[in-house]
Amino acid sequence: NSWLAEPWTEVSKELVAADVAKKRNWEGAYPSRVIPERVKIAFMGLDVQPDRCYFTVRGHGPREESWGIAEGELHTAGEGASRVLDLDQAYDLAFRRGFPTQRTLDYFRNKYGKDYDELPAEIPPEDRPHVQLVRCRALAVDSGYAARLEEVRRFAQRPGVAMVKGQSASQYGWKRQAGNPFRVSDNQADLYLLNVDHYRERVHRRLRLPEDHPQAFHIPMDASDDYIAHLCSMYQALETIKSGKRRGQREIVWRLKNEGARKDKLDCEIYALFLADFYRVINLQYDQAIAEV
Repeated sequence: NSWLAEPWTEVSKELVAADVAKKRNWEGAYPSRVIPERVKIAFMGLDVQPDRCYFTVRGHGPREESWGIAEGELHTAGEGASRVLDLDQAYDLAFRRGFPTQRTLDYFRNKYGKDYDELPAEIPPEDRPHVQLVRCRALAVDSGYAARLEEVRRFAQRPGVAMVKGQSASQYGWKRQAGNPFRVSDNQADLYLLNVDHYRERVHRRLRLPEDHPQAFHIPMDASDDYIAHLCSMYQALETIKSGKRRGQREIVWRLKNEGARKDKLDCEIYALFLADFYRVINLQYDQAIAEV
């Protein structure tokens, strides 16, 4: 293995962080929180943890080419047992604030000498025709952390929000599990079960593609080392089944590279990729207008 102090495992496939980091320097590199020219639609993935949420925003273009737009953490409000998830921050970022295109940034830099984010919230009427923002078409939020389930259910009732849960299962991609209409509850929401092994494989496979490939998985020039570490936190190992009817057979399983590795932003990318499947981004055309909410 390429990691110290870990027992030896027969590795089937491994994504190396140093190789992914090189993607920040490709010829078409772009800054984060800016919409590249070929992006037509964007989605947010949100992973819930006890004291924070991790998020990623990914834009998609024709032929399933995609660009990382933003990533980060949103912390809880309050202390101790009174902590609550401030999911309004995520909703505001995804559906209200939006992300400017490069042309919008260039316009305001040339006219005011400032970036779009530095200007007042109320844009002057004469400047509005020059503002082009891309907002997320949908947001997928993880419901796997039981202690936050009720908060996530309430959040998933908002327009544009899908509640998801990862599982290693045989189904291809995802399936919908409808809420129970006979249960007396104010927190009813459909649940989408994702085959995380399938989606991890797709994310890692696309990260290995060259930047000029039609299905390339781009990252910004200023993508953090932490984000890259999350993307590369897991590997596929070839292991022998030790019990059951398939005892003695070999199978490929996903494992963390080390006990302390974090994979939250990888999970966020999985949730965003599910939304791309749900909205059939594979059918996007080059001359299609940008999808905004």
